[in-house]
Amino acid sequence: MKNNITKNSPFTKIQAFKAALWVSLTVNVILIMGMVYDDSIDLVSVLKEDGIGYMLFFLLQFACNLFLFFVLFLFCFLLTKKKPESKRTALKAILGTIVICLFLSPPLSQLQLYLFEGGDDGSIAQFTLFSLVKDMIAGFVVILITETMQQSYKREQTNIANQQLISENIKVKYEALKNQLDPHFLFNSLNTLDGLIGLDEEKAHEYVDNLSSVFRYTLHSKNMVKLEDEIEFVNAYVSLLKIRFGKSMRVEYYIDNKFRSYAIMPISIQLLVENAVKHNIIHGKNPLVITIETDNDGYLIVSNVINLRPEKSIGRVGLVNLSERYKLLFRKEIEIKNINGVFSVKIPLINETDKTISL
Repeated sequence: MKNNITKNSPFTKIQAFKAALWVSLTVNVILIMGMVYDDSIDLVSVLKEDGIGYMLFFLLQFACNLFLFFVLFLFCFLLTKKKPESKRTALKAILGTIVICLFLSPPLSQLQLYLFEGGDDGSIAQFTLFSLVKDMIAGFVVILITETMQQSYKREQTNIANQQLISENIKVKYEALKNQLDPHFLFNSLNTLDGLIGLDEEKAHEYVDNLSSVFRYTLHSKNMVKLEDEIEFVNAYVSLLKIRFGKSMRVEYYIDNKFRSYAIMPISIQLLVENAVKHNIIHGKNPLVITIETDNDGYLIVSNVINLRPEKSIGRVGLVNLSERYKLLFRKEIEIKNINGVFSVKIPLINETDKTISL
């Protein structure tokens, strides 16, 4: 998964403009609705008398509000970026909002009256005071909006950090589980190779080729591979075992072609084959037959008749390994059964729509 996942900070000039735009629209809508429901104002007559003038007045008021609230949001955003958790920040935001409103609101409201209404000193003072109170209230709304954005941003960052930790934890666990291959395999393989050298040079070369294919696949396999690639790997692995055990063991495949492009956890089939070889008696009179097949439900089934070695039980470490890998990456379960002397493991095949995890 990608590292250092971060969500862009919302405290930008663009976001300040957007927030100021919405607050300004809201304030203007409230003022207009106030006029609509004010019984002392005959709105129809007012609009007939000077509809364009009132429209221009509200546009200018909207522009003034937009400018004022943009400045307020920029101020609050700046404080939030510097000291988001300080108690003094809240006090500075309140005092700063009051100062900005006292400094900008009166001249902006007087500009509106100068351009459109005029009036005596009393009406100018009344409108100026009304605008100041309105802007102060909207200014405190700006502070609340900024705080809400800050808390939302913190939650997003916390969630992202938690998801990143979970992803890293899954990756570490997966790599640890993937590397839990039987160390005795290399030891036995080298012993077998040593026995072939000098006796059968052609088989020795074939053995080295297959051995290199097995370890190259193991080292470079991804989180999931196509079933046909996994089967090709298993064939190379089984070829090594056949040189060691001869006709005492064989693997039979019954794979529906439609599932060959499905994905599977790498080294999963090999692990089950290795588990069968490790825990069962293998000799010519009673050969070990491992069946690898698919069913109609999209599962791969690996099974064998149980013929346990003395003082051996069916190994669980490798199966737990495989089960944990599927749970970690795909949230899917494997099915383990031991019925009538036949041991089987069902592995879910992954189609395109299930490929949701990528490390």
